[in-house]
Amino acid sequence: MLISHDHYDALDSGTVERLLRRPGGADTLFAVPLGLEKWLRNAGVERVVERDWWESLEEDGLKITAVPVQHWSKRSLWGRNRALWAGWVVESRDFRFFFAGDSGYTPHFKEIGGRFGPFDLAAIPIGAYEPRWFMKAHHISPEEAVQVHLDIDSRKSAAIHWGTFILTDEPLDEPPRRLAKALEDKGIPSEDFLVLRHGETVLLEERSHASSLEEDGSSTQTSNQGQKEKGRMEKIVKTDEEWRKILTPDEYTVTRLKGTEPPFTGRYAHTKAGGVYRCVACGLDLFSSEAKFDSGTGWPSFTAPVDADHVRKIPDHSHGMVRTEVVCNRCDAHLGHVFPDGPKPTGLRYCINSLSLKLVPEE
Repeated sequence: MLISHDHYDALDSGTVERLLRRPGGADTLFAVPLGLEKWLRNAGVERVVERDWWESLEEDGLKITAVPVQHWSKRSLWGRNRALWAGWVVESRDFRFFFAGDSGYTPHFKEIGGRFGPFDLAAIPIGAYEPRWFMKAHHISPEEAVQVHLDIDSRKSAAIHWGTFILTDEPLDEPPRRLAKALEDKGIPSEDFLVLRHGETVLLEERSHASSLEEDGSSTQTSNQGQKEKGRMEKIVKTDEEWRKILTPDEYTVTRLKGTEPPFTGRYAHTKAGGVYRCVACGLDLFSSEAKFDSGTGWPSFTAPVDADHVRKIPDHSHGMVRTEVVCNRCDAHLGHVFPDGPKPTGLRYCINSLSLKLVPEE
């Protein structure tokens, strides 16, 4: 059970009690934003885990991550913003789902798409948006919902947060009509952003896979050929335990925890051998020796990846700096950062951590 925030329309005590009374209901795991665990436990929930933004948990083969959205919290007169609010990303080996919760439009959606996309399914709110001068910061409009659909790169989205409670000034049936117009204006098929009737169920078409992983977890054996389907990179999702079995402790620290090499080795900084530098975690071709140059930083540096779709760029504001992180687009391994001070022809410097790479020499 994913909880987005503590407002009464999103966290109802009676509903929680009924969920717990179901057969096996006591075993239900509740994932909640930071600060809500105590409330759930007081409501009788035994299995509850709270997470800060970008923190994850794992359950039954799923990786569940709390992600930032733009909203607020308040459940009592003096309780404003004492608990966090969040969206949620749920990942399995072959499916990715995004639950936006409640949110105004924010650049976080592009960041979420950059970190986790593309998604197979997203639940995006479309209602409770008028008057805009008051609601704009808290709830997206149908037009902004379409932009979120594009920002996160979702294959299919479903409209939520409309038609149940009369919270705001727009007519109760207006959100779907405005959504349909916004989709038409963007040239997006209506079947890509579903508006379900109350109680309606839809079955998603099974997505065929262009590549598969070996059951023994040897992800580096996956072929780089045929890894795209309609422009989408075939994703590799593993648990932390599985990554620890594949990677050395230092490789795990760098690729999964974004750590700096302990100690820094720069083993490929001055390597002259020709070949292809692959992701140490999944074996995806990342950089060619032909694009490598000496940046004087002690880090292996490249002007461009072998394929723009093989890496993903994410805004990074950690450590008080404004940078652009580079990750492997297949397994989300941290690779390094890209800077706009490289040589021609690209003018870019991909500064990559040596422990993120494995050099495969030319035959």
